[in-house]
Amino acid sequence: MTATDRDWYCTRCGGANRAGRSFCSQCGIKRKEGPSPTGGEAAGSASDGADTPMLYASIAGGRLHDPRRRRFLALAAAAGALVAVAIGASLLLLGGEDGTPSAQETAVSQAPSDSSTATPPTPGDTPTSTNSKPADSAPVSATVRRTRGVEGTDDGFVSVRRRPAPDSPEVKKVYEGSAIRLECQLRGPPVKASTVGRSTTVWARTADGDYVTNAYLKAPRLRYGQITLPRCR
Repeated sequence: MTATDRDWYCTRCGGANRAGRSFCSQCGIKRKEGPSPTGGEAAGSASDGADTPMLYASIAGGRLHDPRRRRFLALAAAAGALVAVAIGASLLLLGGEDGTPSAQETAVSQAPSDSSTATPPTPGDTPTSTNSKPADSAPVSATVRRTRGVEGTDDGFVSVRRRPAPDSPEVKKVYEGSAIRLECQLRGPPVKASTVGRSTTVWARTADGDYVTNAYLKAPRLRYGQITLPRCR
């Protein structure tokens, strides 16, 4: 039986083709009569008769010429390159397996710590007591005002108390127009000034460590219902 009676092999690329084909299904060259590239007649037809091309080795150079195999190898090489780039970037950011610190860890470790420049606390800075002085406190001079009410018939003084509350024991009286030195402010029970017509919950601590309501005080840095001085701690 000759090569024309059965499946034939291309003399150029070695691809297997059905007997009825006039052109190679692999490289497209026209069929030439003659022996197969292996030196004899065709080795036989495909077992299942399908058109799926066989993987073959080229006689010249021994390279694989299946187009689908070449596309597969190209895609595999591209995927491998992408994986290598991703792994390299991860190692750069997270550090190598040998414990080398990453770029981010190095930047954080070299950044100056805020604790190195922080001012050490003084005994009076602890927030455990309401009588402790804030670190940035600077006494403010305020004037006692509005104590005589709308009709001017009230007592004319404000009570300085032990705690920031109207029912706290009175320490002393500061009369209308007198100056009083303040350190800080905080919130407490409301006190109403009739001349203003509304209440305020702001209390101020004096330089002596006592408290007076903000309702009867005036100063450029004071606001009736707002804390404008350092907060008492």
